[in-house]
Amino acid sequence: MPFFKADIGRLSQDLLTDAEVLSRLKYDERFRWALDIQELNDTNLYESPKTLSNFRLLVKEKDLESENFNKTTDDLINQFEVDCSLQRLALVLFNSNMLRLTRQGLMTKTVEKFLRTLKTVNLEAFKTMDQNLSHRYLKSDRDVLNAFSYVRPSSRERLMLTVVGDIFSLITSFQSNFLVAEPAEFKLLERVFRDQCQVSKEARAYFNHDDCQRCPGCGQCPVTISKKKAFGGLSARAGQLDKRRTYQPTYQFKNQYRMHSGMEATNSQLSQIGLKRWRVRGRKSASFKIHFKALP
Repeated sequence: MPFFKADIGRLSQDLLTDAEVLSRLKYDERFRWALDIQELNDTNLYESPKTLSNFRLLVKEKDLESENFNKTTDDLINQFEVDCSLQRLALVLFNSNMLRLTRQGLMTKTVEKFLRTLKTVNLEAFKTMDQNLSHRYLKSDRDVLNAFSYVRPSSRERLMLTVVGDIFSLITSFQSNFLVAEPAEFKLLERVFRDQCQVSKEARAYFNHDDCQRCPGCGQCPVTISKKKAFGGLSARAGQLDKRRTYQPTYQFKNQYRMHSGMEATNSQLSQIGLKRWRVRGRKSASFKIHFKALP
């Protein structure tokens, strides 16, 4: 099979070894034109593999690839008079040292923090709530982790609904109590529920079961026919999707979206030249490959 090696699998067609790069330097006119080599002599055409390796390490250590990339792109912008006022960042990557929590872990920690504060500040209000909540959340960190993290995949959805129901129950129970609803822990509980959950309202209509079964358009109708009844409904999410699908073919949407389409086309072009996957590890090696690959 072409481009396949038993030790590392299929090679990218544009992946060159150091020896092949040095060979191209001597015999490929495109390489010499890119490097602006005008005199064909041994000094310009023959390099040691060690020199190439040392040069690559020097570029990585001094972060010269980004400087070279910025200089080249700035020259192209000035040469072709490109208007950069419409430029935007499609993706920004931040590295954070904050604790990473799943949605379920975030909700669990928020409820635990609220209950601990409520028990300390307002013990009377704490005693009026369902004590099963305290048994579920007010345990040691290890017990809470065992109760909410190490569960079977088939039980995760059911456990998530339990946590969401507990948050909704706490909010509805104490939102009218000023002493409980004023602290920051309750505000945080409301924010988590607002950001992570969606209360959907669905309009449902019921139809005659026998009439729906005899209807010739039964297979094309969105009505659900169960054993005893037939019903159909339209959720708020379905209405929003239908409204958006109707708006997308219009000129207003296409004119507004054309800048984003240009950015997506650029990303697609970058993936075609080998930036989707590469066989390097480490931040410096990745930066070296990305900047030089993306150069025109």
